[in-house]
Amino acid sequence: MEGIALILIGTAIFSHSWHLLGLYADARTVGVIMASLALALLVSMFTFQPQFLGSVSSGAIVRAGETTVLSALIITWAVYAAAVAANCLWDMEDRAIGFYSVLLAVASLVMLFFFLQIWALDNDAVAVLLLAIASALLAIVSGLLFFTLAFQFPVMRLVSGWALLIQSIVVVGFGMTMITTTITA
Repeated sequence: MEGIALILIGTAIFSHSWHLLGLYADARTVGVIMASLALALLVSMFTFQPQFLGSVSSGAIVRAGETTVLSALIITWAVYAAAVAANCLWDMEDRAIGFYSVLLAVASLVMLFFFLQIWALDNDAVAVLLLAIASALLAIVSGLLFFTLAFQFPVMRLVSGWALLIQSIVVVGFGMTMITTTITA
């Protein structure tokens, strides 16, 4: 579940970065892609079992918290993908996505602090470290989206587009690493 979630979230960020850079001729293309990614994120939450989470830490409460934190992050990013889809399909104002990015940043930071705490207790958990780094990247992406879309800084649009493009590739790479079992714990 962790790797699939990171791949789908990274793909959503990748698609939105192309839209921010102005490389799509029609915004409806982004809308269809983002709607399908939002649906895929929600379906993946119920279809796939956690690969690493739920078995990393020793406490029962922390094990339950691992999957809960990841599920909350999946839901917040699925809502983001649905909001971008609605924005692109019906040509709405994108400031709402910018203000929603504050919630994305908070969810990503909670995930970052949670997995850093688990990693500090068990330094052998490479999967937890990858999730912490990915959540830090997602928090940066959220901050860039906030300043780009909420306040409509034209200069930030190009910078944010390229930053989102590069960071999305790293997040997808982390997801692929988890799925292909390159790491074992």
